Amino acid sequence: MQYTGIIGNPLGHSLSPVFQQAAFDHMEIEVSYELLPTEPSALENRVNSLRSPEFLGANVTIPYKTDVIPLLDDIDGEAVLIGAVNTIANQNGKLTGYNTDSLGFMKSLSNEAPYSLGSKHVLVVGAGGSARAVLTGVLKEAPSRVVIANRSIDRAMALKREIGTEYDQIIDVIALDDIDEHLGEGTFDLVVNCTPMGMKGTTNEKYFPPILKYIGPNTVVHDLVYNPRETPLISNAKKYSNLVFNGLEMLIQQGAASFKIWTGNEAPIEIMREAVQEKLYN
Repeated sequence: MQYTGIIGNPLGHSLSPVFQQAAFDHMEIEVSYELLPTEPSALENRVNSLRSPEFLGANVTIPYKTDVIPLLDDIDGEAVLIGAVNTIANQNGKLTGYNTDSLGFMKSLSNEAPYSLGSKHVLVVGAGGSARAVLTGVLKEAPSRVVIANRSIDRAMALKREIGTEYDQIIDVIALDDIDEHLGEGTFDLVVNCTPMGMKGTTNEKYFPPILKYIGPNTVVHDLVYNPRETPLISNAKKYSNLVFNGLEMLIQQGAASFKIWTGNEAPIEIMREAVQEKLYN
């Protein structure tokens, strides 16, 4: 028996064991996917334990996606661009960090709304790690305009600087509370909520970003929140667009990419999707 799992603190919310274990079992791979709750003082020891032959590696979630980087032997180029690691692979005691969030988002987007983002207008709400992963994928598609809207404009400006000066001409930064004052009229081709607004069980559960006026009939609206299935943003955005999706598919696609890194096998996507849907919505 080999092991993998997810490192974080806390981990009560994690669905990774649900769909990853379903995938291993379906493929008849003898791997146990474990919750690996880790206090900050124990992070280095936890990461080093992954060098054991019994470990394939691990996923990493908040608050350690950046903290694990100096503890690893190598970092994949995509993880360098995003500035965070969500997957660690053990290769004969050598630990390599990857980030599958951007790939997961772009795959979910192509499944839900298969069109090119070239020359399109994109609105990203939030400036945290999820927003950076989304932007990393989106900017590769050469959109003509990207707006980052965040409550803290300083954090949004910092994200813009970190992304790189080559995108200065197409990225605008706006304070979310002043979005109507500065953004003007018109709709976007893609709107992505990268904040926890609308997430079940949080103080933000009943809220959604003030962006409805920028959603038109052809706008793809992607809320990265997946619990509940229909967030306040999704239920309201459906009044304006038929292309409205939650974050469940991104969750599955990023997990499938981790599965392939560890095993070399294509993940059984439908099995993973069904396992999460049964856990969340039935």
